[in-house]
Amino acid sequence: MFLTFFLFQKSFINRAISNVRRAFAAFDKNGDGIISQDEFRSGCRRLDLALSEIQITACFDVLRSNNNSGINYNDFTTALQNRRDSMITDKRK
Repeated sequence: MFLTFFLFQKSFINRAISNVRRAFAAFDKNGDGIISQDEFRSGCRRLDLALSEIQITACFDVLRSNNNSGINYNDFTTALQNRRDSMITDKRK
């Protein structure tokens, strides 16, 4: 029973990681490992997000760490983790 659960959990985690990598790559069009502001803007537009230029810039600035020139993979995954945590907290209220 434990082995079955462990294998299921490992498979689930591997699929989640793969989905996050694909999402990051969808924004990082030039494949340099950094989502530039232009790539972020284009990604938001492709997703048909109703965000103004000011909102896109604000989101980009919040997501990137240490005033880097762009959003790296760690920034991206940290933002997703923070969002997941806030959703869990909201459900508990």
